[in-house]
Amino acid sequence: MPNKVNVADVVDALGSIDVGTLLLSLMILCMALILRGLRRHMQRHEARRLELEQQLNHALQRINRLEEQQMRAHPVAQRTGMPSAAVPEEELISRLQSRPRAGDAPSRYRHVAALAQQGMDAAQIAEILHISVAETSQLMSLIRLAQNNSRR
Repeated sequence: MPNKVNVADVVDALGSIDVGTLLLSLMILCMALILRGLRRHMQRHEARRLELEQQLNHALQRINRLEEQQMRAHPVAQRTGMPSAAVPEEELISRLQSRPRAGDAPSRYRHVAALAQQGMDAAQIAEILHISVAETSQLMSLIRLAQNNSRR
């Protein structure tokens, strides 16, 4: 025969519980809920950190491959820091006076652009490249302007 719970018995049992014990039980329950929420929050942040770390590793691998390709394409210029062949003065003047081509961007611009294309924001890129957030934001703005001008 199943046990039947009498409402009067439950009320009597609750009435006999000490108020301090009840408050302590409620506090423990609240703390458990808070800790559960914090654990979920930490798990989401850890997953995001791992995702960003993977993006960074991919970006660095790509940068290294590009630098190696550039090194193979221009080995003398890379070792000496000087152009591999003397360029006539007239050609230098015309190069300086002409609009820069898309591939002429300094390496910092290329690195910022590559990381931005992977979805990183200015703060993340600044941390990776060890430059200020303001400089990173400015570089990102200049890159966007250059892209908009090249589309015209």
